[in-house]
Amino acid sequence: MRHFSHDEIGFVQVVASQAASAIENARLMTETLEMKRALEVRKLVERAKGILQHKHNLTEAEAYLRLRNESRRLRRPMRDLAEAVILSDDLEKQKNIPE
Repeated sequence: MRHFSHDEIGFVQVVASQAASAIENARLMTETLEMKRALEVRKLVERAKGILQHKHNLTEAEAYLRLRNESRRLRRPMRDLAEAVILSDDLEKQKNIPE
């Protein structure tokens, strides 16, 4: 059986510590990106809900349910549906601007 020197053991410990730090940093980056994406989706859904509330005289809960139910019916993510509502509203606004 081979015996390792204190220098060899120390080197492996440093490498293991750095690897653990890199793994933790990668986990934190992934978590941060997921939270950023979730916040972006939430912002889009909130904006789409506001548009639906204004256009169709809905409560916030009714607008959310309409988005959610359409998302399920169409089998599309809420993000996609919210983006479509926002785009439609933007295009409608542009159409109504006199040239």
